[in-house]
Amino acid sequence: MFFHLNDTHNAIQTENSFPIFLNGELNNRLLDSKPEKITILTDGVPSFETKPADLSFLEKISKTKEITLIIDESHSLGITGKNGCGIYSSISFPLKRKIMVSSLGKAFGLTGGVIASDSEFINQIKELETFTSAAGMNPSFVQTLYDAKEIYKKQHQKLLDNLNYIDSILIKNGNVKFDKNYPLIYLLSNELVEKLKQEKIIIASFRYTKEAEPLNRIVVTANHLKEDLDKLVSVLNKK
Repeated sequence: MFFHLNDTHNAIQTENSFPIFLNGELNNRLLDSKPEKITILTDGVPSFETKPADLSFLEKISKTKEITLIIDESHSLGITGKNGCGIYSSISFPLKRKIMVSSLGKAFGLTGGVIASDSEFINQIKELETFTSAAGMNPSFVQTLYDAKEIYKKQHQKLLDNLNYIDSILIKNGNVKFDKNYPLIYLLSNELVEKLKQEKIIIASFRYTKEAEPLNRIVVTANHLKEDLDKLVSVLNKK
């Protein structure tokens, strides 16, 4: 039986999955005494958010449930946690198993992905035909990931420095959603998007679903220069 946080990305949702929360309360099916195996699906950092998912609800689930947690860290691996290791290693709630999946095309800039879990599960994955017949990640990319481990640490610190600098000069207001620990700035005003265009600053703007409002977000990188950030924030600070 599958359960998902209400704002879980469509990429890891599955049919017949139940929401973890209903009307702000934990789903009663997670609280009853019926013994069963359940799988919880969540993002490391949910869409439209700047903080890791709050998983404290796991402690409230009935002890009769055998819990597998699947966490998509595509938007947190390489960014959050010590040296950008994500939140997977810090999850210590009582679980039968935890599984991390992630793209490496975000923070690491590489074509490929990763699955992490206990050795028993990984060995089972290796026996699946969908795994053995799939095209693997380019070996040179894997080698690059290993060889660049010290560079990634330095870049991660540069990113944190940039975020702290933005936090020190950005005037907080209701149209800008920003947290100094996460390299996305969400714009809740389409007017701001137009102002940025006028200054020749193009940001990510798209719809996750046809019915949704455009998702407007600015991605801050380790390689942005101080003058880049000054120009960006000067536009965001204009009234």
